[in-house]
Amino acid sequence: MRVIAIALVCASSLFGGCASIVSGTNQVVSVETRDHDQPHAGAKCKLTNSKGTYYVTTPGTITINRAYGDMSVRCDKDGQEPGLATVKSTTKAAAFGNILIGGAIGVAVDTASGAAYDYPDLIMVRMGMNSIVSIPATANGLGHVETSLPAATGYADAANIDAVPYLRARKGYATYRDRKAPKAFVLADGGHYAFWGNSPNAIEKAMARCREMRFTNCRLYAYDDVVVWERSFALTPEDPPEGESRSRVLSRSDTQQ
Repeated sequence: MRVIAIALVCASSLFGGCASIVSGTNQVVSVETRDHDQPHAGAKCKLTNSKGTYYVTTPGTITINRAYGDMSVRCDKDGQEPGLATVKSTTKAAAFGNILIGGAIGVAVDTASGAAYDYPDLIMVRMGMNSIVSIPATANGLGHVETSLPAATGYADAANIDAVPYLRARKGYATYRDRKAPKAFVLADGGHYAFWGNSPNAIEKAMARCREMRFTNCRLYAYDDVVVWERSFALTPEDPPEGESRSRVLSRSDTQQ
């Protein structure tokens, strides 16, 4: 009887909020590629989120399914390093109106279908780079906010703990691997390290903590599951055991943030 009652309520025009009140489950997005800040046409891009996989050649537009999770983008063109991007999913302001108009049922419809979420209308992918693309907090005419991150160098797979060049840092890196993204792992001279997890500013925070501890030559080893360490980086001898204690205290402190 309770199931029948809910169905009748949702069918009533007096409770139209039981259905989605935002602009549908699909969204049209434009994808452009650039190389050295110049338009770069003809790249074949693959977009993937929890609702499906989509293909487009740049510059072009594609209809995608909205989803709660972020969307990954990879653009390839012969003779070039691929361009990678993580496109952030944002909850629409209209979705919060469902709480007032449609109550919990309206919210459930929109979140389950993906209609409550939005991606940037313009996705800019830089060849040879790894970028984060998101909708700006305030309207500024740009259509999106972009943060470029270094692309993987091919030094090692992110799961390969033994590839970390300093023995003393490998235990810390193993702990880092279990932390939630966004995250970053930084190496310093002598085998010291710092890492930070579960923060959109993980790279900045890990670098800042490394410097706060007065470690020298702090360099990013990895962020999330992307290793950006260069084989050409010079290594210094590992510090004696008393230095190791400083690194361990540092990493424990970071993981508690």
